Amino acid sequence: IPLAEQSGQILALGNRVIEKSFEYLAYREALGLYPILLHINLSSLQLNDPNLVPFVKSMVQTYNIPGHYIGFEITETTLLTDIKHAKETLEQLKSLGICIAIDDFGTGYSSLSQLKNLPVDLLKIDRSFVMDLENDPDDRKIVEAIIAMAHKLNIKVLAEGIETREQWKMLVSFQCDFGQGYYVSKAITVDEFNQAGPIVHNDI
Repeated sequence: IPLAEQSGQILALGNRVIEKSFEYLAYREALGLYPILLHINLSSLQLNDPNLVPFVKSMVQTYNIPGHYIGFEITETTLLTDIKHAKETLEQLKSLGICIAIDDFGTGYSSLSQLKNLPVDLLKIDRSFVMDLENDPDDRKIVEAIIAMAHKLNIKVLAEGIETREQWKMLVSFQCDFGQGYYVSKAITVDEFNQAGPIVHNDI
């Protein structure tokens, strides 16, 4: 990714990823598979690209896939480079129904107060705060506080890097909305995913 950004190829590569994502969602729909929300990472160069929103609009129209089946993930660092411009772009994407997520939250030295005026739907708590939940009281306090404050702003929360049942139980007790990590599922191929149903853990 850094090489793609340095060489100027990140915009073309990013557009290709976006198009392939819409293509995959249309493929799932044609097969009658259950709908999913597919998240795509955006770099700072993509977020600052004036052609991003028109391109996404064209994909919605071309593949006839509602925007609410797509999510864009932006890191805190990306937002902080130009928060005013980022807000304008994110609001335009949000108007298409697209989910806006902040990835790796807690590592970019921003705060929820900086996010309150942004059209953010989801915060993804960085795995560095999750991996030691069972042993570190400070991590537990931080995660619980992030979830509580995010909910006050009507923002949902996803915890990254869940690897154990105990971590899962703690996050559920903190009222975390979503989770990802090896405890939920290890990485699988597209074919395996197409054959699988929704993954739900009820063993709390």
